[in-house]
Amino acid sequence: MSFEYRQEVKDSILVTLSERGSMHWTRLFTAIKELHHKMAIETFNICIKDLLSSKFIDRKQILEKGKKVDYFLAQKGKQYVRLLLDHESGTKSRVSDEKERRKMLLFLLFLFRNPYDNIDRSEQEFHDLLLRNNLSEKDLLRKVPKVEFKDDKTTTTTHLESDSGIYVWRIDTLDERKNPPGTTRVYQYTVPGLSIRDILESRNKPAFWHINFTENEIEDLFDSLRYEKDPMFRVVAFDHDGELRYDVSDQSLRELLDTCYKINNLARFLAQQIWKCSRKPTDDGRKWLELHEGKQRAEELCRIFYEKRKHLKNDRRLVKGFEEEMKICINKLNRLMIIIKKNYASIIEKYQFPLDELMEIIYPKFLQLRFIQR
Repeated sequence: MSFEYRQEVKDSILVTLSERGSMHWTRLFTAIKELHHKMAIETFNICIKDLLSSKFIDRKQILEKGKKVDYFLAQKGKQYVRLLLDHESGTKSRVSDEKERRKMLLFLLFLFRNPYDNIDRSEQEFHDLLLRNNLSEKDLLRKVPKVEFKDDKTTTTTHLESDSGIYVWRIDTLDERKNPPGTTRVYQYTVPGLSIRDILESRNKPAFWHINFTENEIEDLFDSLRYEKDPMFRVVAFDHDGELRYDVSDQSLRELLDTCYKINNLARFLAQQIWKCSRKPTDDGRKWLELHEGKQRAEELCRIFYEKRKHLKNDRRLVKGFEEEMKICINKLNRLMIIIKKNYASIIEKYQFPLDELMEIIYPKFLQLRFIQR
């Protein structure tokens, strides 16, 4: 069962509920079965569970003979159906004009690259994750477990991974201090791509303030751009709770984003080395630091840089070492900037990639003008 087929079934459920109002499970299943003749009952139940967990639909219990549950569209589902019907009638809804929508999406794809989920998950959540991605545990490649002994505890970490890019760490802990000794098992995993929740839960981070987005704007953005004739991103996986995860569909665009991310890391390292051993941040440098760290953290870092400069003032050997590191960093940055201009001009044009705007965030002009090769 592919992601695309499952999404078609969910779209049909939402449109049917929109047209007919609340429906009992049996009536709803019959209606969807008429549209998707080969659909299995398990597929229908998974789609219903996904739509409930993502709050596209809701349910209410009717107090009649036995237990009767009716399903109906939640507000989020109504918004989605409006977008879906607008698309089909050729009047696609827009967050703003085409250029601004693309710019926003590319900022988000850059800023949120494969977030690592280090939350402990239960065995049931792990199996839900596999089920929603049409996998079983036997489909996962298992690596040699890592065993650690500490404080009368034996921790065995087994790394599992799928061809689709799902990475799982199964952690078994044997506690010898208990009588009798007991073993606990938790899972941690990272799933490829980016979900709407990843974005919404990180809106308060200083580096993302310039985007100035709302929850509805992000949802509308993702829903509408999925239906473009030549979409720049696609569904690549599901979370354990059924939320869709997206990633760039064009390999060249993905490589461009990864190159920008390398530039971001090198530029931040270079700026901090300058501020530690050479001079304090300029006004532009301080604003850039506040953009990424927030005002309070930026002030704290400026104090740390000042103390570092004082400490290094009379240590020419250390300063020379920092200067050599900065030269290496500058050379890498120059090479990456040349690669972007040489290798990705057509991709930048095809997707209207907002390179200049993005560079003002990751490698701003006050640094470029100082170091870039002419």
